Amino acid sequence: MNLTDLLDRFRATATAVNPTGFFMFGLPEDKNVDSANIGGTHAAPKKPYPQIYVELARENIKMKDGDVADTFVIIFVAQDKPDSATDRRDPAIFNREQLTSDMRNLAHSFLDYFYENNDDLSLGDAAEATPEQRMLIGLGTGYSVQFDVLGKLNCI
Repeated sequence: MNLTDLLDRFRATATAVNPTGFFMFGLPEDKNVDSANIGGTHAAPKKPYPQIYVELARENIKMKDGDVADTFVIIFVAQDKPDSATDRRDPAIFNREQLTSDMRNLAHSFLDYFYENNDDLSLGDAAEATPEQRMLIGLGTGYSVQFDVLGKLNCI
C-alpha cells in the first residue's frame, strides 16, 4: 500500500472519531503556527479543535527480503493557553490535566477504530504513547502515539 492510501485511511479514521476537528499530514512549523493553522491577526480562519496530525517518522527497509516498516506518529492536540501558569495550584494546570486526559481518550478511540477497520493491514504489535504539553508554541496540549505499518518494498 502506498503512502497516499495510508493517509486516506488515517483521514477516514480521524473523521470517524473526531468529526468536527481538524486533520493534517505533517505539523506546522512553530513560526508559522499563527498564520498556517491556529489563527491570528493575519491568519486564515482558525482550524477547529481537537486537531489530529499524522507524520511519517521513519521507514525501516530490509533490503535482503524487502520487508518495510513505516513508523507513523499521530499527534492529538487540544487548545491550550500560551504562557499559562506552571504553578500546580493554578486552575490552568488542572485544565491542562483534563486536556491531556481528553486527548488520551481520543488517541485510544483513534487506535481502536483504525485497528478494527483496517484488518487487511499488517500492523506492529504495540503502539507507544506520550503526553505532550504546551506544544505548538504553547497553544496545544495533547497526546502522541507511534506505531508501525508493515509491508513489502513497493507495496506499502
